[in-house]
Amino acid sequence: MLLKSSITLFLVFLFFTPINGGLYSPSDDVVILTDENFAQNVFSVQNAWIIEFYNSWCGHCKRFAPVWKSIATDVKGWQTVIRVGAIDCSTTENLEICRNYNIKGYPTMRLLPPHSSKNESGVEFHDQDPKMLKAQMVEFVTEVNKHLAIDFWPNLQPLESLEHIWGEAKDHHKHVALIFEEEYSDTGREVILDMSGYKDILLRRALKPLMIKFGINYFPSLYLLDANGMYKQLAEKGATREHFRDALLSIRGGQESVEYVDKGDQSEHLVEELQDKDDGEQLHVTTRLGVYMQDLESTLTYLLRQEVAIQRTMKLDSITALKNFLLVLAKYFPGREQVKGYLWRLHTWLVTVGDKISGQDWLQRIDSFQTPETYLPEKIQWIGCAGSEPQYRGYPCGLWTLFHTLTVNAYRIEGSDKRFNSTSVLHAITGYIEHFFGCSDCTKHFLKMAQSVDSEVKNSSDSVLWLWEKHNSANERLKSDFSTDPRHPKVQFPSEETCQQCHKGSSARHSWNRPEVLKFLTEFYSKNNIISIEDDNENENIEDSASDKNRNYMDWWERQQRKKDIEKIWSLRESKKKAKQQNKESAFLQDNRQKVKLNKKYDINESIVNEKSIKSSFGFSHIDLGMCVVFYVMCTLIVLILYYHFAVKKCRFKLPR
Repeated sequence: MLLKSSITLFLVFLFFTPINGGLYSPSDDVVILTDENFAQNVFSVQNAWIIEFYNSWCGHCKRFAPVWKSIATDVKGWQTVIRVGAIDCSTTENLEICRNYNIKGYPTMRLLPPHSSKNESGVEFHDQDPKMLKAQMVEFVTEVNKHLAIDFWPNLQPLESLEHIWGEAKDHHKHVALIFEEEYSDTGREVILDMSGYKDILLRRALKPLMIKFGINYFPSLYLLDANGMYKQLAEKGATREHFRDALLSIRGGQESVEYVDKGDQSEHLVEELQDKDDGEQLHVTTRLGVYMQDLESTLTYLLRQEVAIQRTMKLDSITALKNFLLVLAKYFPGREQVKGYLWRLHTWLVTVGDKISGQDWLQRIDSFQTPETYLPEKIQWIGCAGSEPQYRGYPCGLWTLFHTLTVNAYRIEGSDKRFNSTSVLHAITGYIEHFFGCSDCTKHFLKMAQSVDSEVKNSSDSVLWLWEKHNSANERLKSDFSTDPRHPKVQFPSEETCQQCHKGSSARHSWNRPEVLKFLTEFYSKNNIISIEDDNENENIEDSASDKNRNYMDWWERQQRKKDIEKIWSLRESKKKAKQQNKESAFLQDNRQKVKLNKKYDINESIVNEKSIKSSFGFSHIDLGMCVVFYVMCTLIVLILYYHFAVKKCRFKLPR
């Protein structure tokens, strides 16, 4: 039994280990799309897409995930024409993409044509029946190719005459085959798409007129043709799509057909096994009982920054519902003053908004309201609402917890005031669920329950008990649901272990002592009993210690403080750098001045030294030497004059012999 349990757990892990907390893993045939790969995979490509926009905490999406996987596996051979993908709209990273496609409920499917762009909205539908989904895919591809005539796509239109198929045959077509079927049958088109990846086979479909010409009296049927007009039957009467596909693959040289496995059915069976008792002991862990401020603030952050912000455009009815809900939050949210102040600021601003606002404008505005005195934490981390896997519990658990704290605190604050509208909190909650909550199936069930609010709620204590009853009703409905965390089974709250007085006798199932239940709820969800992380003595297992914090998980205030610290550090560094530069420049200038002074002093000293050296060498100064030159010239002139006087005159007056 232990071995069986281990194998079961391993198989569940194998099938359900998601990537980044999503509902799909790389081993699935579903292409996991994110903000990082969406554009390169979807925009301006030659194949069409069918994309599921889902939310990983949405119970309806969890139930649908195995169906979507099985469809992706079933149409795996259609990838050259149309691919199957999924994108998780619960993550902040994918917010802009989901907003761009105006996704309002989950799961939502979109068919996008080839060469689509960011502005291409595609065809939206919510049908979740596998047969209908495949039929819509086939019809979409047929219509797209009919209008665009894409060369490398197979022709899904019925053949009008036999000559046409030979006109389409190319050299690379080694085999030509024909499927005869009824006009409204999808078998032929599905088989053609199955074989679209094999370029050596030309496959077309034909309807009744050609069937009569060939003498065929049952359908669907598959025949291999040759150029001489001969034809050979490839499948027996009553053959299915799988038989046709296998027969076509066999004529290619005995190539094995692809094995199609419905992983969804197997996965559901495995989860049922996991939920069964093993050796008399149920496989689940104990939930951390209590209301945690971290869960409440994480819920606020997600609903304001993700669920509201994901709306492409909010119109008057949505804005009105949001105003009412924000007013209830501002009045009765049992949180820190900074957060309550932020909610009041947000509500005060929203009252001034007109009849329309975009999700992008909303996100920018709520960011602009962040101040040290009023702010909304950005950290999303679950403690009491933590699940065994990221896709379990989390936000839905936090939302129920938030709703309970609002009704309880409204009761504690306004309970004695007869003027208080006891249904106002529940109506505000209902308005939010109707206009913003992402899970379509959950919204439908909640709105159905909310129809009884006015008739069943007469005072504020009724409001507390009404929400408690509906929550237990939802738990009862979902206790065996595929979306339920197998390690945190849904039970009726409070349990006998938690509040024995709340139950009437041990034998009566779900027989409640309502006054005791009210007393328990008003204490359990009261502001004084909300647990902060610092007050939790068992938080050794919570990854929230200061040493483990990183930038992505800091509150807005913490990030602002870190930002200021970083700015101070950079400011100090810059001032030090400038001071150092100024010191260098000052030292350089001073050094240059010193050098200039030294050079001048050197030049003067050098001239003095040269002069002294001249004096010391000859004993005369420059003046003495100049006078000597002058006297030398004068003496030379006197000598020349005397020479001229005596020599020339002597020759002139010489006596004759």
